[in-house]
Amino acid sequence: MAGIPAESLSDEDLRRELGQLERTASDIEVTGTPQQRRTHVERERELRAETVRRAEPPG
Repeated sequence: MAGIPAESLSDEDLRRELGQLERTASDIEVTGTPQQRRTHVERERELRAETVRRAEPPG
């Protein structure tokens, strides 16, 4: 996986990473290679899963 593991990111960095992925999504979809698209989707899933994990109440 590319980048720092999602669980190691601060909340601010996690939001920033997600924002960057959202801004580049259409470019990757149109001009990216299949590997770039896979990497993009995998990273987005990782970051979104971490966002959900952090939002869940403890316990």
